[in-house]
Amino acid sequence: MPIYVSAALVAHRARAVFQCEADMPALHHLLNNIPADVNIGQVLLAAQRLNEEYPPGPVLQDVNRQYKRECEERPQVAIPPPETIPRHSSITPFLLVGGALVAGAAWYAMRSTGLFPP
Repeated sequence: MPIYVSAALVAHRARAVFQCEADMPALHHLLNNIPADVNIGQVLLAAQRLNEEYPPGPVLQDVNRQYKRECEERPQVAIPPPETIPRHSSITPFLLVGGALVAGAAWYAMRSTGLFPP
């Protein structure tokens, strides 16, 4: 869900993203600083719609199909099959904690705005 919330937040701020200076530091700064006036309820509803429209299972299947197609197009590059690539790394705990924080913030925001029943 954190990916859907992030995508919804970027979409919500599309005008600012497209008006941003065309270099990575400026874009990173823009996306890293969420303004206080963002309608979090609207962002969370958009994230929920994205989750319903693009559920993780079919998205993963599409990514795997594309991965296999690209591997077939470039046989000279030795790319391991997706199921053999290690899923865990040293960054995984940080991602899990970050995801939990985003989910907790979303839950709190939904509760405080009345979007989530007590």
